[in-house]
Amino acid sequence: MSRRQKIVVLAVGVLILVAFVAAMLSPGGSGDGPVGWLGRLVGDAAGAAPEELAPECREPDGRLVFGGSCAITVSPSRSDLRVVTLVAEHPISVTAPAPVGDFTVETDVAAGETVRVAVGPDGAAIELACTGDEECVVRIGAGDG
Repeated sequence: MSRRQKIVVLAVGVLILVAFVAAMLSPGGSGDGPVGWLGRLVGDAAGAAPEELAPECREPDGRLVFGGSCAITVSPSRSDLRVVTLVAEHPISVTAPAPVGDFTVETDVAAGETVRVAVGPDGAAIELACTGDEECVVRIGAGDG
């Protein structure tokens, strides 16, 4: 490797380090800083279309109402990445396969919170489970983040 190539590699490494530090120091969730800028540049993942979702517990008004658990089947798509937005009216647990890789992601969602589940092109089965003793209600669609 020539001296010039070494300098270029070192400069790129320093830029990556500076971007990482700047991202770590930027306020979380504000959309500012290098991470927010990169997200705006690349664009957000599209939301899954309603016809791509087949929840087993959907009520006529579109809400998901269940005691115990409910599965949402997301059909395969040509899109690389889609997002299913869920707004929990009661505390729930959400389990879904990661869009890339061979592992499962699980999170607890408090009442009133929104969770966004990423789904890859192969589709997925998203499992919802009530974490309390009461019947759970979840809305599919935009939330407050």
